[in-house]
Amino acid sequence: RAENQNVIKIVHGKGPQAILKTYVNSWLRQHREVLAFVSAPPDQGGTGAVLVLLKRAETTSTAPKR
Repeated sequence: RAENQNVIKIVHGKGPQAILKTYVNSWLRQHREVLAFVSAPPDQGGTGAVLVLLKRAETTSTAPKR
């Protein structure tokens, strides 16, 4: 993922049985890097998309130790 980007949008679409939405929901609940997720606002896909808050990537210092 891109550096310092910790919110992503997953577009799963809308369907009569919401099969893909159900799988995405289940997978996100199990993923250790996911802090939270919500349905997107209407102008970003509404219930056909989900916004996911990810843990920030750990940064490693390349500065020499003194």
